[in-house]
Amino acid sequence: MTMMFLLNSLDVGGSESKVVRVSNELVKQGVDVRIVYLGGGDALINRVSKDVELLNLNYNIKSITKASYELFKYIRNNNVSTIYTVNMFPMIFVVLSKVLLRKKLKWFSLINTTYFESLKKEIQMVLYRIVLFYPSFIVFGAEEQKRVWNKRYLINDKSSEVIYNGVDNNFFSFNAVPKSSIDELYRLYNIDDFDRVYITVAQLRSEKRHIDIIEAARITKKLGYNFLFLFVGTGLSRNVDDLKKLVDEYNLSENIIFIGQVGDPRPLLSISNGFILASESETFSNAALEAMSMGLPCILSNVGGASEMVIPGYNGFLFQAKSSDSLVEQIFNHFNSDNSLLSENAKKLVEDKFSFSQMIQQYLRLYKGSF
Repeated sequence: MTMMFLLNSLDVGGSESKVVRVSNELVKQGVDVRIVYLGGGDALINRVSKDVELLNLNYNIKSITKASYELFKYIRNNNVSTIYTVNMFPMIFVVLSKVLLRKKLKWFSLINTTYFESLKKEIQMVLYRIVLFYPSFIVFGAEEQKRVWNKRYLINDKSSEVIYNGVDNNFFSFNAVPKSSIDELYRLYNIDDFDRVYITVAQLRSEKRHIDIIEAARITKKLGYNFLFLFVGTGLSRNVDDLKKLVDEYNLSENIIFIGQVGDPRPLLSISNGFILASESETFSNAALEAMSMGLPCILSNVGGASEMVIPGYNGFLFQAKSSDSLVEQIFNHFNSDNSLLSENAKKLVEDKFSFSQMIQQYLRLYKGSF
């Protein structure tokens, strides 16, 4: 039996990276895995194991029917028994194969979005709602996301399940970072001059609400605290320019550093005391799990599945989304807590509930039909 993942592209992104990691691990365990992508970027292609077969459908707007038929032939000729589609658009291409092959094909739809961020996408959901009748099973990334979709789009609870993101806690470990790298960053950013260091790993987009973190930095500095905030990630130049302009306006250039995109965030996580994510909409942050695995307590906006990964006062804190005052309150709750205890609890929770091996086992259970 052959397992296939179908996704939009192999460009850099959370869903795409997860598919590559999962595929590489499953093929090690003897599963025949294929990755098919519609087109677009392929920046992750060199990270895919040589034992995972790749197919680019080279889709364009005029070729949905042709690409769907090419996909059907590939599925039929390669004895594909199980398909995982990633997010909504790739589902359209599988309908033909599902109809023609009927019960011979198990189809799992992996959905990573909780709320659609525009009227256009909500209108598109009218079409997707019809397509959602075809998959054998819907897989969500968080219980809160599942609840929202079951209620809003009438998804059958018995044909849906939650598979949490999983983190390789051997890779995302403080002990995996060379001491020389940590020492170098301590000197570069004068870490000893600050009361606490907080890091945010997220694209610089408006919905990630970096603006609330900047406002929190202004308030805490005004109150006499010297915190350092590290922003890791990139975005559209106008978004980045607007954020930098606000930092300059508040005279926070020594307290907020725009790091940009990094290939390996672990050294920066290693010099930080806590992780902040202020998103107004988020399903289940893999970046937060990676930070927890590194021993960072998380201060998260209480959206999506945040309350499923953070127990307030145990391994982090939750605050009201789009409220800098609420964020400041939780920053001070963290500042006045035992950080070493919060850190140990964060690592333990990832090991117990959100490990990469647990996620892999759940995908295997789906593949073998034991859900």
